[in-house]
Amino acid sequence: MKSAHEYQRKAEECRQRASRAVHPADKAGWLLAAQDWQNLALCIEQSAEQRGLTAALSAAGGVGREVRDVGH
Repeated sequence: MKSAHEYQRKAEECRQRASRAVHPADKAGWLLAAQDWQNLALCIEQSAEQRGLTAALSAAGGVGREVRDVGH
């Protein structure tokens, strides 16, 4: 799996190409591609955060335990 940084770099490359595009349709296409790369980077970042949270909960003994009502 590629890193979020790599996807962000691809997004920036697309934005640069969009800024040099002559035709509006080409510019729009490059900007759409940039947004797709940026979205992939965001997904990778969120996935990494989620894995970190899951690992922290697991280390604290919070994953896999049943939840009980306190006082009932």
